Amino acid sequence: MYIFETTIGGIHTIFALAALFSGGYVIFKTKGTKLHKNVGYIYVISMILMNITALFTHVLFKFGPFHMLAIFSLLTVLFGIFAPLLLRKHDNWLQWHYSGMSWSYVGLWAAFIAEIVVRLPFEGIAESFWLLVIGGSLLVTCIGGYYIKKHNIKLVKSITNTSEH
Repeated sequence: MYIFETTIGGIHTIFALAALFSGGYVIFKTKGTKLHKNVGYIYVISMILMNITALFTHVLFKFGPFHMLAIFSLLTVLFGIFAPLLLRKHDNWLQWHYSGMSWSYVGLWAAFIAEIVVRLPFEGIAESFWLLVIGGSLLVTCIGGYYIKKHNIKLVKSITNTSEH
């Protein structure tokens, strides 16, 4: 079995790995710094290019559910980056940025899990194969959603406390 069915698949994988690493760095390091912004731009560019190349991969489907999820992923990262770039006059821009970027990163991990399952030799088990793909992605999404909500509450409190002073 080839890991990269095509050149576009290899390029897609390189951008995905760059997004996984740069996104992880941004999440776990101090926010609002010059480094946060620069690494964040690497994340955004990697995500945009990864999602565009995803639309040209045709391993399982000509155009299928993974392609539709790539479009959704592209929209979440664009929403996340447009908030600080274009919507700073709105009071909620930071929450919008946080939500878009957080969900794009969780979606990236959900897609990563789905890709691992697709690449493993589970195809002979029919319905269970799709349950593993969907189940693994949903598990990552639920765990990520829990942490997004938990940290969003902290973000709202910190914004409220800052604006009161």
